[in-house]
Amino acid sequence: MEKLCRYLALAVVATAATLATVNATLRLPKHRCEDQLATYNAALFPSGPPEMEERTNLLIQQLRRSTADVFCLQEVWLTETQRKIYQGVKDRYRYIVSPVDLTQDPSSDTTPACSVAGFQAATTCSVIQCTNATGLALLSCLLLNCQPALRELSSPCIYCLFFTTRGQQCLTDSASLYGSTYGLMLLSKRRLSDIKVEPFESEGTGQIRAYIQARVSGIGDVMCTHLSTALAPVYSGPPFIDPLPFSTYAERQYDEILKLFNGIENLQTPVFMGDFNHGPAPPGVTWELPFHYGLMNARGLVSPYALADGRCTWCVSNPLVTAQGFTENLVLDHVYVTTTVFERVQKVKRIFDNISTANGTPLSDHYGVQIYLQRRTTPDTSGLLPLAPPQTFLDELCAAASD
Repeated sequence: MEKLCRYLALAVVATAATLATVNATLRLPKHRCEDQLATYNAALFPSGPPEMEERTNLLIQQLRRSTADVFCLQEVWLTETQRKIYQGVKDRYRYIVSPVDLTQDPSSDTTPACSVAGFQAATTCSVIQCTNATGLALLSCLLLNCQPALRELSSPCIYCLFFTTRGQQCLTDSASLYGSTYGLMLLSKRRLSDIKVEPFESEGTGQIRAYIQARVSGIGDVMCTHLSTALAPVYSGPPFIDPLPFSTYAERQYDEILKLFNGIENLQTPVFMGDFNHGPAPPGVTWELPFHYGLMNARGLVSPYALADGRCTWCVSNPLVTAQGFTENLVLDHVYVTTTVFERVQKVKRIFDNISTANGTPLSDHYGVQIYLQRRTTPDTSGLLPLAPPQTFLDELCAAASD
């Protein structure tokens, strides 16, 4: 444990080195020329929070009003939902990246989402093993009890069966409606280049986590992602792998972080945005996977929002969170920047935290994060600052890690 805590001392150097900087930086007058970066987990899938259609329309309204130059969206799982957002904001965000082709007419693809054989195999096993389970609960049950049946399902079939309520319509719906979106969209008002989408594991594993990488004009290389959550009570994925490569979601997230870091030295002022499913413990907030938060710091990446604001983005005051049985406030959503980019932070804020449908349903079970950077006049450098972190901070980190 002592050795591990010494590692954590290195891991939080960047955080501690910038704690003194953040207050002074945020007292600067608002700069007229800013780079604004935002991230939001929209929780848009039919088996998720209620009023998906209403929340989608409301999100489009909010995006059209947003001043963010670059927006990373997560949990927009269905291709048809991504197409709707694309159509609703493409005049505001001229550059939109999705893992699927949002300009394709789905009627041009007559391949069904599910084959008859795959549908019947999954249905037969679910009737025997997973009575009354639906949506993601059904997928979890099948992962534990029906691996052979799942191997018969294509990726579009998995999306149709477990992220919608289509049922038998999955036998006739076009497969192009249910592409492997990974739930991600990257919206930009700035020109994009060097675009790529990288799944963390091969398609054959049924993996639904990935990242979008793009070079944003005037900003640098942006990574938009959604890492695996450790909030699930039982580890059951990814499907189709025997034996499973990880024993916990925490191990799986650690592997995803390492893959994010592949080639980081070749990136221009990298920015990592998204729902990272880990975070620190400011007042009123609980640690979530502190080692992973420290690992980001160890690579010279800090979360301005976590340092300067620190209010929860996954909050028990949100009825969509408590409805799932959660009782702790967490900071899971971040825009990570390098320590030198951090010096340009003008302001941070929590976004979409007071938006609800006409029936009172919150926009999502997450709140978003937006940061404002003074536009640079010279290239940024990156690297850790050589300052020792406060011992009390390390003590808290080690204590949290030991629990």
